[in-house]
Amino acid sequence: MIFSIVSLVNALCFSSLSILLFICIARQSVSLALKRFLMLLVILAVMIHLLVPAEFASQNNIYVTRFYPDLYLPFIKTSVPIAGKGIPLPLLAAAISLIGSLIYFGRLLFSYIRISSTLRKCRPANDGNIPAITAAICSELGYRNHFRIVIYPDHITPFLFGLIKPTIVLPNEVLSDETLYFILKHEINHAHHKDLWLRFGCELLLGIYWWNPFLYLLRNQSIAMQEWYADSSVVGKSDELQQINYTHCLVKMAKLALPAQANKSIATFNDGTGLRGRIENLAHSSGKSAFKKHSTWIAYILSAMLLVCISAPCFFILEPRKEIPKEILENTVRINSDNSYLLLTGEGEYAIYIENKYFATVTQIFDDTLPIYNTQGERIK
Repeated sequence: MIFSIVSLVNALCFSSLSILLFICIARQSVSLALKRFLMLLVILAVMIHLLVPAEFASQNNIYVTRFYPDLYLPFIKTSVPIAGKGIPLPLLAAAISLIGSLIYFGRLLFSYIRISSTLRKCRPANDGNIPAITAAICSELGYRNHFRIVIYPDHITPFLFGLIKPTIVLPNEVLSDETLYFILKHEINHAHHKDLWLRFGCELLLGIYWWNPFLYLLRNQSIAMQEWYADSSVVGKSDELQQINYTHCLVKMAKLALPAQANKSIATFNDGTGLRGRIENLAHSSGKSAFKKHSTWIAYILSAMLLVCISAPCFFILEPRKEIPKEILENTVRINSDNSYLLLTGEGEYAIYIENKYFATVTQIFDDTLPIYNTQGERIK
């Protein structure tokens, strides 16, 4: 296993292509279950490829001579003059990337500490019908009731926080039992499907590769998919009236503000993922599709391409190589075991014969596959 810039660029190329294919599939009219499966697969694969960007013995080199070398080779060979010294561009880029990562993780940690501190001051939601509604939802879905529910001291949109023991945070206002049912069921579905862990994985990648726009696309699309899946889980077996009421609940919660410390690592009921898209998705899941009818075979072809793209870095690595000019190739000869052999002419000296014609004399064997003869014409190797 070897870490190199080539292996990092290779991982970035295939990961970016995988993300683009996943986004194309997410926009097709196929089941949410398939989209969610592909989302989990893409996030896992991208994390593996980008967190361990290494060359392995199982990989075969594919030499690229067009476009790629013109970008890669100048990058690794360029130096930037700083304080009278030439700093290699890759080293400078690594330093800038490290500084950006420290800032990104610092802001994320600061936000996490602020939310944790605020939630410790929130009062538990043990009054009213909240405990009974929560217990009924967990019994209905077959989930374990391990949630902490608190009331936030402000009118904010509900959200879920915490990886180990999730906390459901409700706004400080009077909500009907039906609204509480919708909100709690939505957030409980987030917690059960470990959506916050997926968001944590995306934030981890973004903290390291904060300069990669494709990872922001992956994070935003995965959050949208999580919201669609949670919405569908709430109204999946509901009647039409309940689906309409849930849509009204979404619109009502969308008018509430996000908490001041909110970031992409918490799951909010109004997640900024596009209220219109969520409502259209609900209509689609209930049989009244607002989407254009795309052929499902397009999604399946894209899915097959995605699987190939995800697995490709395990077997191939793109190696940039400058194309040899034609005038050099015309004056170049190939030396291999099919057309050449070595003749031992003296101690440590070998004459190279190509097509039975003398070419040159060398003192070292540069190719172990070439046959070697002595002056009597006997093959000695």
